[in-house]
Amino acid sequence: MDEDSPRLWLYNPNTSPLPLPQSSFLYTDTKIYSIQNSEFLNGEVSISDIRKEIANIDVDGKRLDSKLSEMGQASLDERFPILLLGELANPWTLSNLKLGAIPIFSAVLENLCRVWSDGLDSRYSNPGVHHVTLARSENWCENTFVGFATKIQMKKMFEWLDNGIKGSWKPAKITEGVIRLSKFEVEEIPKSAVTYNGEVEIVDYQIPTIEGSVLPLSDLFIPLHTRRGSYNNRGKLARVQHFNQRDFHNNLFRKGSSFPFDEVLNIL
Repeated sequence: MDEDSPRLWLYNPNTSPLPLPQSSFLYTDTKIYSIQNSEFLNGEVSISDIRKEIANIDVDGKRLDSKLSEMGQASLDERFPILLLGELANPWTLSNLKLGAIPIFSAVLENLCRVWSDGLDSRYSNPGVHHVTLARSENWCENTFVGFATKIQMKKMFEWLDNGIKGSWKPAKITEGVIRLSKFEVEEIPKSAVTYNGEVEIVDYQIPTIEGSVLPLSDLFIPLHTRRGSYNNRGKLARVQHFNQRDFHNNLFRKGSSFPFDEVLNIL
């Protein structure tokens, strides 16, 4: 991946949000730079200490903050963490937005899961793209990405998600779950581990011990679909790990209903 053009990144709306990078990277509009998954501080860490930590990570033989300065881009002190659950972690999608440089780090969700939102974005192809949102899920664990973006960059991200319908997506802050910067690769949880008792889903899985920097939720922006929330598959969540986009669109979409976004997550 190192120094590849984001326009050369593989992209297929039918398999969205895949493919995604396998590790942390520095996105720029012309090149993608690999970031080696170094060990992050373990446990709860303040946002200022996290900024200092990642500023010193090596990128292309330089400190990350020095690399950003060399490119005329905002420093880590001017950036805020944003959870990138789907398309916004795809270099090809980011290249369409022309956002400038964004450091993007591998992360792990605990007691949270990525789910399909109950909406359809008609861009790029027919039937288009389904975006990914977030829901609580006890005993669930999976990998995703956290970007460090300026407020201007985040504004452009949400304008893109809204696709002309202002306010469809909310830059929310949640009050539950754990999101940590970590190089830990979580094993896939099979569909058979998730059962539904008529009221809630029960996940038969033991979250392993995971090291890494726990992000303060009060400083982390989460893109949430406000109009339709996450998909409601007869009381169950449509987990991205269990349904690719084509499968979701053909077999679930518009055959169920939706969970309001604040019903599946506690937010500030």
